[in-house]
Amino acid sequence: MNKITKNIIIGAAATIMVSGSIDVIAQGDFFNGQPGPRLTQLDHYLNIDRQTGKINGTYIAKAFPSIGTNTKLLVALPMGVSKEGVDMKGINLGIMKQKMFGKELYGVAAIGAFKDKTGYLNDISSQVYATLNAGKISVDVEAMFNVNCKNKNTHTKASATIGYGNDRIRGGGSITVEQGKKPQLQAIARYDITKNHQFWLETYVSKQRAGIRLAANF
Repeated sequence: MNKITKNIIIGAAATIMVSGSIDVIAQGDFFNGQPGPRLTQLDHYLNIDRQTGKINGTYIAKAFPSIGTNTKLLVALPMGVSKEGVDMKGINLGIMKQKMFGKELYGVAAIGAFKDKTGYLNDISSQVYATLNAGKISVDVEAMFNVNCKNKNTHTKASATIGYGNDRIRGGGSITVEQGKKPQLQAIARYDITKNHQFWLETYVSKQRAGIRLAANF
């Protein structure tokens, strides 16, 4: 890893030391149905609500151990980091299928338990992700269904993303439909810091929010 890459990672990690949020499911990303190039991955999200100015950030530690031919297990641990320390937000487990039907098609089915506003693991969330790579074009779809075990409230959210680019630079946009809200349009750009996709930056902006994602694979 060169000096520039190290500085980017250290700077982004320091910036994101704010209160945690797990609002990173079905928000519109490139290649969310694919595993990283290494066994483990650490995602850093920093979101800014453009209406209120509120900033929140999340770390998500991921692992992709192989459990069969073209099949991996997904383990994801979202964490909030603040001056008070690390706050584990829950756990997400899934199955990842790679190169389905002989094409560059990837899919994930996952289920997780997350803390609600009371601080307990009352939110049970099921999610599906899929990524299709067709030359320079990528298509991602994501969907989430959440139920709160305490009050029985349910919540749904889905997103579709289209990208265009090469192995290092990609741009595009997404539309997210969330229960109780108007559809949200979002512009996205991604830059792979290293050619092997070990480190990348993704930025996104919409009328409602702006954010940055740094992914590091180890």
